[in-house]
Amino acid sequence: MIHAAEGLTESEELRAAELGPSAVSSSVPYSDLTRQAGLDLIQLTDVTAAFLETCETILNSREKYQQALLESCGPDAYEEEQETLEKLRQGILTGVLRRSLFVAARTH
Repeated sequence: MIHAAEGLTESEELRAAELGPSAVSSSVPYSDLTRQAGLDLIQLTDVTAAFLETCETILNSREKYQQALLESCGPDAYEEEQETLEKLRQGILTGVLRRSLFVAARTH
């Protein structure tokens, strides 16, 4: 899950919402959503560094194969995906976005 980092100022939270997927702007913390679904959070693993590396690898590959991608998906789709990946990258680099893996289960 991509989410806002903890302890952000109001302006940083707004920046995280601009750069991340729509779920980032949710006012309900993931821990509450997990409980509302009847699950208990068992493990939380921060994979932000690996996700940043993945974003950068994908961005570099997409630039390398830009012409073929433009021909297969068109300029609008190409640019939209580039922009999405670059926003995620910037969010991580500026410290407002994190990527975590959540493991939850019914324990009762």
